[in-house]
Amino acid sequence: MNEINHLKTILHKTFRIKDLGDLKLFLGFETARNSKGISLNQRKYALEIISDIGMLGCKPSSTPMSSEQHLHQDSTEAFSDPSLYRRLVWRLIYLTNSRPVICFSV
Repeated sequence: MNEINHLKTILHKTFRIKDLGDLKLFLGFETARNSKGISLNQRKYALEIISDIGMLGCKPSSTPMSSEQHLHQDSTEAFSDPSLYRRLVWRLIYLTNSRPVICFSV
């Protein structure tokens, strides 16, 4: 602990850091520590995405997307604000870090 405190002091002098205690949330990942180690999940991040797009009350599906579905360019209307769609896609791509099963759908 002395070494850790010494390192914190050195870092604080150079970078002005704060010790916020045990890590709980970092870059969308929730962390939990137990005797077996550390576990990471993005449950809160996934719920934020679902809530932001207004699908919080939707029923879950056993498969993220049918692999036999074919999308066509003219099948839907264009988005009025494409930046919202881009933001959603990038958030889903980041979510694949902890949920690789959705990679195909994303």
